[in-house]
Amino acid sequence: MCASPPAERRTRIAVVGDVHGQWDEGDGLALCAMRPAVDLCLFVGDFGDEDVSTVEAVARSELPGEFVSVFGNHDAWFSLDQRKRRPKKSARSYDGLTSLEQQRKLLAPANLEYGKRELPDLGLSVVGGRPYSIGGPIWPTMYVDEYGLTSAVESGDRIGRIAMRAEQPSVLFLAHNGPAGLGALPGDICGRDWPHRAGKHAGHTGGDWGDRDLTTAIDMARKAGKHVPLVCFGHLHRRLIGGGLREMVRFDQAAGTLYLNAAEVPRWRGAGVEPLEYDAADAAAEAAEAAEAAKEAVLGGEIVAEAKAGRGEVEAQEGPRSKQRWFAIVEMLESAGKAPVVDTVRGCWLETDGTVAAEEVWYHRASHIEPPRAAPAPTQSRRQAGPPKSGGGREVRYNPLWPGAGR
Repeated sequence: MCASPPAERRTRIAVVGDVHGQWDEGDGLALCAMRPAVDLCLFVGDFGDEDVSTVEAVARSELPGEFVSVFGNHDAWFSLDQRKRRPKKSARSYDGLTSLEQQRKLLAPANLEYGKRELPDLGLSVVGGRPYSIGGPIWPTMYVDEYGLTSAVESGDRIGRIAMRAEQPSVLFLAHNGPAGLGALPGDICGRDWPHRAGKHAGHTGGDWGDRDLTTAIDMARKAGKHVPLVCFGHLHRRLIGGGLREMVRFDQAAGTLYLNAAEVPRWRGAGVEPLEYDAADAAAEAAEAAEAAKEAVLGGEIVAEAKAGRGEVEAQEGPRSKQRWFAIVEMLESAGKAPVVDTVRGCWLETDGTVAAEEVWYHRASHIEPPRAAPAPTQSRRQAGPPKSGGGREVRYNPLWPGAGR
């Protein structure tokens, strides 16, 4: 007698945001030790400035489940703009290969450059967005030289056709930069948060910095009957240049698609972690804010107390005593006869042994999927707009930065 299929299947996805040199053996160990186990690891790119050593470290790492990656603009930092002075370590030859070619070799076949990866055991096809994307209207000549693509229109058509040929009915998009059409405010998920240098907007921030070709491809996949439950990307960092935090999750209820920006930078914290060179000023500002944070870790989606009682106060003053590593953990749920949906998204700081030192809930399906209802009365507490209280002894309170609040 044949066994009946399970009533539901949960898939756990670890999304690694912009790395910028912050990866070592401990990152892979932390992911392998997580429980429940991780089924799929996704890297959104920006391993470093054509930094072959960091890509080598990722390639050597033991990772749980499947592994898929894309390259970001920093991974072609000198190839995209020949005016930049290439350091000696990036200019060296790797058995006749350039640094760009060596990075591709190291991450093949996990790396997607106008390609897809079929994961039938997970019921997903992963389609890569435009590699090395810098976002916005910029179209480097590299795309003509490397791929024969002269515009975002041609790029979108190529990505879309790849998605239409996906073998699975559910398609997950993995890109470095997110799609256009998700807002033009500096704090929007793909909003420009640095000043324009010229033109009528000179000195002002704002503007949609998303990729139009990715938007086109997603639309083509949907029109072909594909379900798109998740679009993962990075590039635009969470901490805004002018101060404050970026919106990192956007849910399109009509399409059933969750957009996730995983660019938590820096993604290391704790003992022995040096500030990123270009991020030193922000790191100093963050340290000042941490001194005022007392016993709480204000991480964005919600305000969540430290997971281990008694440690929070010390770490608020001194920082974690060990190196902790940040990952976005996505849980997808597939019920019998239904398409998979994103159930939760959590931002997690992990110890090397896989222990969750601190976490925040960026998205909870139960708090987003609900029937339309009348606007709340003026006397209703705003606390009800936030996600439900979590268990496990963690204190969760309403925070206006929680994705979806006030929208």
